[in-house]
Amino acid sequence: MRNHALSGVIDFIYGPNHQSNGSYVDSDGNGATVGAENLAGSFGHELLYNQAGVTPNTSRTLTPQ
Repeated sequence: MRNHALSGVIDFIYGPNHQSNGSYVDSDGNGATVGAENLAGSFGHELLYNQAGVTPNTSRTLTPQ
């Protein structure tokens, strides 16, 4: 994950070995949930919850409006 501190943009960047099979726990024991939340926990945005979608050599970007 990369954070653009001044703009608020967050990049989720997945390398060649990052992959999720879509179940809660994938083959290496990690869940398939992706998102971001503010420090207070009062606001967040979820990109994926317990589903396939993390594939090798891809990225997702959150941009504030």
